[in-house]
Amino acid sequence: MTVTDLLQSAQFVVDANGNRQAVLFDIAQWDELVDLLKNIEAWEQKWHQPFDSIRTAWDTSAPAPDEDTIPDDETLVNLVHQIRDETI
Repeated sequence: MTVTDLLQSAQFVVDANGNRQAVLFDIAQWDELVDLLKNIEAWEQKWHQPFDSIRTAWDTSAPAPDEDTIPDDETLVNLVHQIRDETI
């Protein structure tokens, strides 16, 4: 299931006026949602590091990083494949 599928399967607890007050997931759905979010977080952390120097240079107008510190296209593709394989 995707995160969207899990969110669409949520049930709502409503008050006497029918206003939504809380969200209800069964335990299996909750566990799957937590696992998906952990995978997303791990993926974001792995991608965050290679681009730190680029982001810092952009945000602070610092000099651009050395070319050797910027991953080339092949390195980025390999990283995407590695992350994909680890999360499958």
